[in-house]
Amino acid sequence: MATMKEPWQISVDTGGTFTDCVAQSPDGEISYLKVLSSGRIGGVIRAAKSRHIFDVVLKTVLAKGLYIGYKLYLPNYSWNSIIVANDNEGEFEVKDPLPKHIKKPIFYLTANEEAPILAARLATQTPLKTELPGIQFRLGTTKATNALLEGKGSSTLLIVTKGFKDILKIGSQQRPDLFALNIKKRKNLPKAVIEIDECTNAKGEVELAISELAIRKCLEEVATQAYESVAISFKNSYKNQQNELKLAEGIKAQSNISITCSAALYPAIKYLMRTETTVVNAYLTPTLSSYFESIAKHIKKENIRVMTSAGTLAKLDSFKAKDSLLSGPAGGIKGAAKVAQAAGLTKVLTIDMGGTSTD
Repeated sequence: MATMKEPWQISVDTGGTFTDCVAQSPDGEISYLKVLSSGRIGGVIRAAKSRHIFDVVLKTVLAKGLYIGYKLYLPNYSWNSIIVANDNEGEFEVKDPLPKHIKKPIFYLTANEEAPILAARLATQTPLKTELPGIQFRLGTTKATNALLEGKGSSTLLIVTKGFKDILKIGSQQRPDLFALNIKKRKNLPKAVIEIDECTNAKGEVELAISELAIRKCLEEVATQAYESVAISFKNSYKNQQNELKLAEGIKAQSNISITCSAALYPAIKYLMRTETTVVNAYLTPTLSSYFESIAKHIKKENIRVMTSAGTLAKLDSFKAKDSLLSGPAGGIKGAAKVAQAAGLTKVLTIDMGGTSTD
């Protein structure tokens, strides 16, 4: 009776600049590689045998036919072409002739796939038109961290209980410098905040239910402003989330927009902290969802685990954007702790330096 072949074990850490990959083949062979997080591979044309065929220097895997279908383009020129053949020595053939005036240029290869998929293809030596083999995939990423630091999250609408429109602006009144006269406030993530007339008391009793008029008001705001995400946070919803759920269901019935409800995400008593957490999750969810969906097109969703800020691995279906802010560094800390333990050390300091931030 034939035994089922063991899957590849691939672990990928994606930062702002580079993506690192450790791969273990079904035979137990371990390999390491690094690619750009943009999903590109850099190289240099060393010598042209003809305008279609030339030798390249490529600082990554070289395998016959591996790069067929990739686009080769020059960052300083308008010319680009598709690779039609390559060998394992660095000889590439392109569809369109290289212009005569271009001499030994720097180039990039891309298949417009996310860096983790590019890394998986290189590690398993799988060409573009071939499905990836069975893979148990582990992913740590600073995708959400960088989006938050750089202000590149989604356009988000925050919906709160009437009377709390300025909850994020007021905050907790904590300041990094107590005696500073020129107080620099952080930028609020929501593009807009609207208030809804609703009330749940401290015992969890709904004193004022969400009206159909309130739901229509929210739908009109979503439709006219083209938001990508909605954060719903009502006072005392941690005791009873009925009003939050009713509003979310009303919006979902008319729109495919991403919705985060505070009580479902983080049922904590403190309204400010719960609202901040909800907004961060809503702000980052579309970015991460799109990223994970593009990866799941090539690797079975049930085989993907994502590192959380707590250093645990979560399935895609249960993973929340708020849990990814320290996903990359958490993996480094777990690894450092394991090495320290094996070396008999009880105290260890870790530093994780990326292209955008250092932890």
